[in-house]
Amino acid sequence: MKTDELKLNLGCGMIHSKGYVNIDIDQVAAPDLLLDVEEGLPYEDNTVDEVRAIDFLEHIHQDKVVFVMQEIHRVLKPQGVLHYYTPSTDGRGAFQDPDHRSYWNMNTWMYFTDPVVEKLRPHYPLFEIIAMRNFTSDEEQKVIHTEGKLKPVKKVTFQDFPRKAPAGKLEILLATNQLLAPGGTENYTYELAKEFYRRGHSIDVFTVLPGKYTEQFKPYARVSIELRDEYDLLLVNHSPCLLLLRGCRGPKVFTSHGADHFLEQPISGADIYVAVTGEVQKNIKRHGLDSTIIWNGIDLERFVPIIAPSYELRKVLHFWHDDDMAQVVEHACNDLGVEYIEIGKNERTDDMEKTINSVDLVVTTGRAAYEAMACGRPLLWYIKLHLAKPDISGGPNQNITVSRAFGMVTEKNILQVMENDYGPDGFNIEWGVEEMKEEMLKYDDQDGIFLRQYAEKHLDIKEKADHYLGLLEGAQL
Repeated sequence: MKTDELKLNLGCGMIHSKGYVNIDIDQVAAPDLLLDVEEGLPYEDNTVDEVRAIDFLEHIHQDKVVFVMQEIHRVLKPQGVLHYYTPSTDGRGAFQDPDHRSYWNMNTWMYFTDPVVEKLRPHYPLFEIIAMRNFTSDEEQKVIHTEGKLKPVKKVTFQDFPRKAPAGKLEILLATNQLLAPGGTENYTYELAKEFYRRGHSIDVFTVLPGKYTEQFKPYARVSIELRDEYDLLLVNHSPCLLLLRGCRGPKVFTSHGADHFLEQPISGADIYVAVTGEVQKNIKRHGLDSTIIWNGIDLERFVPIIAPSYELRKVLHFWHDDDMAQVVEHACNDLGVEYIEIGKNERTDDMEKTINSVDLVVTTGRAAYEAMACGRPLLWYIKLHLAKPDISGGPNQNITVSRAFGMVTEKNILQVMENDYGPDGFNIEWGVEEMKEEMLKYDDQDGIFLRQYAEKHLDIKEKADHYLGLLEGAQL
């Protein structure tokens, strides 16, 4: 097996397969990834080499079967393989276990391998049969199994083309709602502007609310409300920008960075929709739109480990959005005898990488968390936000509180964290001082090494720029 292959073993139970990410919903199984597959797979499109589903699919609820098959199809590479093994209704095995929630036989797979069915039911994913058989697995108990290997049939769309940038200089417009202060989306827009400029493209930046952060862009882009009539590519964040740019010609890509905030809700008018996580993709789907996943990117040449974090926890940096939460983190640090520093959303500086490198542990979420990972810092993922949610009936905004408590980020839970951040289906848990202290005591300086390696593999801004430009090439073809 190639070391860079990504293989999933769904419903692993107590039988873990070497070389696979062993996934199960039961903590007793001690899986590599604790996950309810019925909620989706936390992987980007076309990234998985093999999905193994051995005595697993029959445990999926009947009304979730098509969705789970859609997810398997989505994450598999075009040459990837689904290897399944299910008890057939031709024998007793399909019905003997009270935990079986769906029922399978050879004919069931016709609905996922017959192009005629796919045309009649286009939401059913289509696979090509590599091999399939029916066999008696336990003659005494009269158990019959169906086993098969399938290859996904991928439709040729802009989402499936190689991530290869078109040749030549491009006129690119980047749009974000505000540049008053450097938030997560604004920093991402800034990093993309720098990367596209480095490649020799011409960059314009449009914003509804210009401000002091505008100055950061000026070496790399023209920030103005006076726009060209047409661009080679428009990368749009936030729904008000998409509305205001409808008269501007060119392929429009709308990126949603969250599922809660009203600015991130997708609206019509874009040619391509991008989600930054699987949870955000689900929210886009609720609006009746398809999307592809591109995780946020970080400048890995700027955000690098300068010095290693201490063996023992001595200093904590907290990027905070909520006064109550800041008090919890600060009190926990005081009780543990740990130095505490904090940075508010509008208090970021031009040398954040130096500040991050000066501490041992970072408490935050979202893009600041990715920056901490890139700097090789152990990370405690927790945030509390107060958001105004518009009333679709036209009434006053609803004030909602959203909290995420994933705790210390390790190799065991990184995929779960990356999948659920920015989404309403994350863990809506609030911690007090004691819970925060308990989590901080799990500090391990070696986690920073893994997180840097993870950032290098999945969060490089250069690769994200390639992906966006690859969307453009696919749309042109």
